[in-house]
Amino acid sequence: MARKKKRKKDDILDETEGDIEEQESWFKQIKHETKQSIIIIGAFSFGLIFLLSLLGRAGTAGIHLSRVFGFLFGKAEFIAPAFFFLLSISLFFYYRPRFFAPTLLGGFLFLVSILGGVEVVFGEKTAGFAGFLVAAPVLKFFDFWASFIVMAALFIMSILLLLNTSFIRVTKLKKDDEEGEPEISFRGF
Repeated sequence: MARKKKRKKDDILDETEGDIEEQESWFKQIKHETKQSIIIIGAFSFGLIFLLSLLGRAGTAGIHLSRVFGFLFGKAEFIAPAFFFLLSISLFFYYRPRFFAPTLLGGFLFLVSILGGVEVVFGEKTAGFAGFLVAAPVLKFFDFWASFIVMAALFIMSILLLLNTSFIRVTKLKKDDEEGEPEISFRGF
């Protein structure tokens, strides 16, 4: 009798594990290109909605989004739509098997560097609360010019991460153009 109960428990566990595998498998069945395309469409759509909210053309939800952006980003509130547009463009022009982490890191650095840079240059919470949070620690340890250099360096790094390129590739493209061999590709810049 005890063996039958144990077997029934094992059978139930096996069936449950099979159900879990079936539940997870639908996501794994979607091609990587499809997942990346969905994220591109979503990021571009968010960028458009955020831009419309800043222009006062996104309805009631847009008014609330605009208030949130005003609080977080201050006069640099245009950064939110720019972030999503840059994210979608980066993913559109460059196929990456593992695209999510580097692109999000680049996007985050882009956002941080722009907000911090605006706050460093203009001060007085011009870049909103988020800009103040980014710039305050940097300004505490460095003066204006050193803080500006830190923010500029973060901005350049963010662009390199978003486009998954390097200075070597950019200078190589320039040399190839000078030699009469134009070789421009949107895959990897």
